[in-house]
Amino acid sequence: MKKIIFAMILLACAAQVSAGSLYKCVDVTGNTAYQENPCAELPTNKANYPIEAKQITEKIALDTVTKFYAAVMKRDAAAATRFVAQKFSVQTSAQRGRVFDNNNFFATYIGDMVRATKGGVDIGATCKVLKAADNAVTLACIEKTKSGDNPVRESYAEYTVVIDNGAARFSHLTVDKTK
Repeated sequence: MKKIIFAMILLACAAQVSAGSLYKCVDVTGNTAYQENPCAELPTNKANYPIEAKQITEKIALDTVTKFYAAVMKRDAAAATRFVAQKFSVQTSAQRGRVFDNNNFFATYIGDMVRATKGGVDIGATCKVLKAADNAVTLACIEKTKSGDNPVRESYAEYTVVIDNGAARFSHLTVDKTK
């Protein structure tokens, strides 16, 4: 009789899990848990802040993009927004060919990425130096988004990294979903 009751409880639990979405969440200590609700945003961690520097180099620029995506994957939106320079511009090209130039876009962009990671989406980028100067380095990046069993989605982004208030930050972002 106990086995039958246990089997019924297992079936009831399985039915509940299959009825809703299942989210893979990682907490601040790195433990993984699966739950029905989206993952909570994690607290800000200074380790996720931009790299402090006096001069921009190619390595610092590449490491800046890596740290930015690490902050996003750790769902640290507050730290991710610190990667924006005081003078910042953004240009995006939608698949329909419309072009937007809106400085508020980056906050929405970060918010969308952080929300996606709450749902178990992995986001990252592979970058190479496109142009380097004394005061700025522009990187060409392929952003990769992976969600569950779905194929990896790629988009093209260019990050211009400068030193602003003693840290490496983005002064311009171009995102092209059509490439």
